[in-house]
Amino acid sequence: MAVFPDRIVFKNSTDSDAAIKTAIGSGGSDEIVPGEIVLGLSTNQATLYTRDSAGNIISMGSASNFTNPMTTAGDMLFTNASSQTTRLPIGTGDQILRVSSGNEPEWYTPLYINGLVEDTTPQLGGALDVQNFHIVSTGTNDITFAPPGSQSVVVRGNLDDARISLNSFGNNYSVELKAPPASATANYTLTLPGGAGTAGQVLSTDGSGTTSWITATGVSSSSIGDLQDVVITSLANNEILQYDGTNWVNATATGASLGSASIGDLGDVDLTGIADGDLLQYNSTSGNWETVSPSGTDISGADIGELANVDNTTNTLTAGDVLEYDGTDWVNVQNRASAFRTLAVSRSAGAGRNFDFNPAPAAGTLASITSTVDAWVTIYTDGTSRTNDASRVFAQDPDLSSGVIADAYLTANTELLLTPAIPYFSSSNDTNLRVRVRDQAGQILADAFTLTIKMYAT
Repeated sequence: MAVFPDRIVFKNSTDSDAAIKTAIGSGGSDEIVPGEIVLGLSTNQATLYTRDSAGNIISMGSASNFTNPMTTAGDMLFTNASSQTTRLPIGTGDQILRVSSGNEPEWYTPLYINGLVEDTTPQLGGALDVQNFHIVSTGTNDITFAPPGSQSVVVRGNLDDARISLNSFGNNYSVELKAPPASATANYTLTLPGGAGTAGQVLSTDGSGTTSWITATGVSSSSIGDLQDVVITSLANNEILQYDGTNWVNATATGASLGSASIGDLGDVDLTGIADGDLLQYNSTSGNWETVSPSGTDISGADIGELANVDNTTNTLTAGDVLEYDGTDWVNVQNRASAFRTLAVSRSAGAGRNFDFNPAPAAGTLASITSTVDAWVTIYTDGTSRTNDASRVFAQDPDLSSGVIADAYLTANTELLLTPAIPYFSSSNDTNLRVRVRDQAGQILADAFTLTIKMYAT
C-alpha cells in the first residue's frame, strides 16, 4: 500500500541527519511516537524517518525493509507485494494509477471514448430502450440487421401481437404486417419466390410455406373446367355434369332431352306396374319415387272427410261450417264471418294522429285490428282519455284506469287477433270510437293507410 508521512518537519537544508533525528527523538522539539513517519530535509535530500518498536529513530534508507528513499521532488513511495518500498514518479496528464501484471503500481493511460462511434465493437449489457427516439441513418447508408447463420431478426410481441409498420414518406400513412394472435398457435415460415413474377400473376402457397407466382384466370375469361370442384375427362357432345359426391364430373345423359323425356326417365322414379290413377310415393328404403294406388276407391269419388288429416265428425256438420286447421287436423267449425261487424277508416299521408270510428257501437267486443302500414294503434273509451294519454311513449304501458281499450303495434297487412276478445263501452255513451295512430316515436305516419277493426256483432 502507499506510504505517506504523517508529519513533515522542515529544517534547514544544511541540517545534518543527526540533527533531524535529535529533533524528532525522545524529548526533541518534534518528537514522534512509534508508527509515525516524518519527512525531513538533510543536505538537500528528502528522507523519511520513523521510530521503531525499540524506540530508535531510523531513516527509511537505513532500515532493512525500506529501499531507495525519495530523492526526486514529487516522487511517491508505495509498498510492493514483498513489503518493499518502491518509488513511482509522477505520471503524465490524464493518466490513472493501477497495479501492473507484476503486482507493481504503475501509471496507465486509459482509452477514452468521446462517442459510440469511437467503439468499433460495441456491445449491449442490457435491453436498449430508445424511449421517444429513433434509430436513423443521417446519410445515404442502409440500416442493416445481420443475424448469424440460420438465426432470425425477431420482432417480439410486448403488449400486443408483434407488428411491422411500413410508413409513407412524411409518416402520415402506414401499412402494417401483424402476427396472428396467440390463440391461433401459429408457427410457420413463408418463403418468397426467387423472382418478381410477371404482370397479372398472384402469389400462391403450396400449403407448407413455399410460395410461387402463378397466373390467375378470371372467372369471366375461364371455362367451367377451371373450377376446383369440376373434373372434366374426355368431354363428348351432349354430355352433362353430374355430382359424384365429391366433384362435378362429365357423364353421358340418360334418355333424351328433358323436352322430350317423361318422368319415368328420371333415375329416382320407378314406374313399374303403373296403373291409371296411381300416385307417386317416395320410398326411403329404395330411395325412389314408386307408384301406389290411392287410399279409397278413387279420389274423384271420395269425400273430403276421408282424407287422413280432416276431422269433420267430432263436431256435427251444419250449414255454413268451414274447415279450420288446429295444428294437427282440419276441423269443421261454425262460420264466424257473419258474426263480425267490420269498421274501416282510410287516412291520407301525413294526416293527424287522432280520428274516430263513427258510427260505432257505444259498447261491444273487439276481435281484431288490421293496418295496411306498420303503426302504433291505441283505442280509447272517450276523447278525454285520448288527450290525457298524448305524452306517453311507446315503451310505457298505459295505466289500468287510463281509458285505454287496446294498445298494440301492428305489422303491415297482418291481422292482430285479440285473444281473448276485449269488451268495451263508451263512457260518454256516444257513437264515436276514439283512436290514435302514430309510429313508435309518436310521430304522424308519413304514408296513407287504412285501419280496420272487427268486433263481434251485438
